Amino acid sequence: MIGVPNPEKKTDTGALDPQVPPTSRLGKLLIAGGYVTHDQLRAALAEQKAKGGRLGNCLIRLGHLSEEV
Repeated sequence: MIGVPNPEKKTDTGALDPQVPPTSRLGKLLIAGGYVTHDQLRAALAEQKAKGGRLGNCLIRLGHLSEEV
């Protein structure tokens, strides 16, 4: 289900991902909570860079997150 933490989806949150900007605090929180993966965050950041808008809205638009989160 989208927007519900999934322990199987969780990635190693202790390791820094060089492709995720250090200023992406929302992204770090969502990864740490198991809501999105590093790949999903990277896709949303690319979408945000290309089309603008807020990161959360990009994650929702791509189907990686629900509005309930």
